[in-house]
This record gives sequence, structure tokens and C-alpha cells, in this order.
Amino acid sequence: MISRFHMSLKDRVKFKLKQKSDLPILEIRKTCQHLYAYLYAEGKQFTYSTNSKLFREEHKIAENQNKRNKRCAALIGDRIGQIAKDNGIQNVVFFRGGCKYHGIIAVAADAARKHIKF
Repeated sequence: MISRFHMSLKDRVKFKLKQKSDLPILEIRKTCQHLYAYLYAEGKQFTYSTNSKLFREEHKIAENQNKRNKRCAALIGDRIGQIAKDNGIQNVVFFRGGCKYHGIIAVAADAARKHIKF
């Protein structure tokens, strides 16, 4: 369970990001089983997303295999970066969702960084 302090910290950071920047926000969110990447902008009314569920059939990942690993994180980061590049988005603000920048968060961010700038 997420503590009240953790939620308030995430909300404060996200509020400051939205206030200070007109750039789209790239958010990486992880759950116990899956990894999600969202690219959105408040004023421009668009949202693009991808997640680890999509890669099961595409990359022959077994049903019982964990879909939240570094291999899937690299695929998700690459996919969201390619989506942004195809839609003419070059600069974004990265929001890691209150998680430490290491492991699968760092792998997904580095894969997205090949296509867009943070």
C-alpha cells in the first residue's frame, strides 16, 4: 500500500511539472506485474500510451513469465519514443512517478531518450 506521504509527494511533483513547463510529460508507471508509459500534454489534449501487456504476443513472452523486466522496459521506452517522434514531439519532461531512477525505470527512459530529449 502506498503511504499518504508518497502520494502527496507524487502529486506535488506532478503539479509543479504541469505548472512550470508547456512541454508534454513522459510518465513511466509500474505495477506489480506490468510497466506503463504515458505521453500527454494538458493544454494540447493528447495522450499516447503503451504497456507491457502489448508485447506478450509480439515478442513471444510466455503467459506466466514476468512482463515487468528490463527487456520489456527497453521495448516500451523504444515504442513510446518512436510514437513521440512520429507525432513531431522532440522535447518532453520526464516524470518517474515517485520511483527511484534505476532498474526498469532507467532502462525505459534510456530507450526513449534515443528518440526524444528530456
